[in-house]
Amino acid sequence: MAVESRPLVMDTITESPFCSADADVLFPKITIEGGDNYIRGDGCLMTMLRTVIYPALDDDDFIRVKFKDLKYPCKKPTKDRVISELGIQNENDTDHTFTLINLDSYGEAYDPDTDEHLPIYNENWFRLLTNSVLQYKQEAGWEEVVRIRELSPSFSSVCYTNSELRSTIVVMEEMCPSFFHAICLYTPAYFPWYSKEKFDEVSPWKEMGRTLLQDNLDQFYAKVNELASKYNFDVARINRLLDGFESRITQNEIDAVKTRLRQNLDEFNNYQSRITDILKKRDDYNIRLHGLEYKLEHGGESSEIKDYFLNSKVVSLENTEGSTLTFVVKAHLDYFDESLAKRMLSNKSGCIFPSGSTGYSYDDVIPFMKALLLERKYRIRMCAAYDLRIGDQVIGRSHYRFSKAYDTYLPNSHIQENACLGNYRTTLNEMLLDGNYIGCIEQCIASAHSMAFNDVSANSFFRSFYADTDRQIVETKDGEIISVKEAIEREKKEGK
Repeated sequence: MAVESRPLVMDTITESPFCSADADVLFPKITIEGGDNYIRGDGCLMTMLRTVIYPALDDDDFIRVKFKDLKYPCKKPTKDRVISELGIQNENDTDHTFTLINLDSYGEAYDPDTDEHLPIYNENWFRLLTNSVLQYKQEAGWEEVVRIRELSPSFSSVCYTNSELRSTIVVMEEMCPSFFHAICLYTPAYFPWYSKEKFDEVSPWKEMGRTLLQDNLDQFYAKVNELASKYNFDVARINRLLDGFESRITQNEIDAVKTRLRQNLDEFNNYQSRITDILKKRDDYNIRLHGLEYKLEHGGESSEIKDYFLNSKVVSLENTEGSTLTFVVKAHLDYFDESLAKRMLSNKSGCIFPSGSTGYSYDDVIPFMKALLLERKYRIRMCAAYDLRIGDQVIGRSHYRFSKAYDTYLPNSHIQENACLGNYRTTLNEMLLDGNYIGCIEQCIASAHSMAFNDVSANSFFRSFYADTDRQIVETKDGEIISVKEAIEREKKEGK
């Protein structure tokens, strides 16, 4: 794929088909470290390498291009210091590499001995480079290409090659487009292990070099486009973009099918587990059915539920209608959060203390409340009503009208006002499904003993508690039933 001629842009080769990703497919044996085929935005070197050198490569030959842009203040250079900075130690030598090192100054160095401002890179520096460094590299089989050092009086450059390693090192000073292009003019010289005749026969390097020498980039682009037309960049692009594409698509489909197979297996196992559960439940139902039929046929009117109500002292059966049992639980305030109760004892405006014209102050009541909630010397007698609907659910009865038999009990406001069973509901329903009716009643008893002081229903409970202090709803440890007033007075006297 060729590109149209472009105008000069700061004398830089800014676009070349030989520096594209498609060219990486067509010329895989010449690559640049880092993946960007442009050096400082200029594609001259890679273009020359792929048009001039590539046709000369042997079948098993290849070139790795490395570019180093260094800033190094060598006011007083030494061999070891220069070699280390350039990164060209003999032990680091690699084969089939073309290394281009640019030395870029960033100001001037001041020499206090001579009181002069010296350029960072000067003739002394390059003399050291071409002498001591060359001697150092020669020990490892490197040779200097002298014609490169004599390339131009405008800038300094040196070149070392190693035919055994088939590697080249080029060092130049203050690279700019024109200096860089001058370096590229002598591209075949960097590869002396290839005969000059080989380049003359197969490559237009001299013609391309003349266009660079004349700084005529239009002609250079034209020649590059002419060379590019000999290659099928469209095919390279398609191969590059679609290389492995169908394999990736197929792999994606394989992964998708594997995922569906796993989902299908999970679904099958889920259905199998559900079928197993259904069959187990069916067996359980059959066993229960046979037991119930036997009970109905041979059990007469004997009943576990009947025996329970006949013998219970805290549960009173109030009514039956269809399959619903209505009963009342007699309880005490036993289950509450003691840590919350302690905090409420220090809150004079809390719900556990009287408000309004009750005749009692916080100081009057606090001894009783401590004896009730902390010492457990007293218990408040409470009651709550419930419906047990066989085969359906258990519910608390709100606004239930208690008979006179419960005058010494104060309704549990959480159930009386909200018919709420709180955390007991889940357990109750599970027991009901299992036919454990006695267990359901026992859970109702537990709920009747419970109260949450941080619930709004606790406010109305204690309002009722202080509303009639003559009502006998307080029970001592000895089982004596006394009024709220008497309990408060007893604790006041003990406190004196």
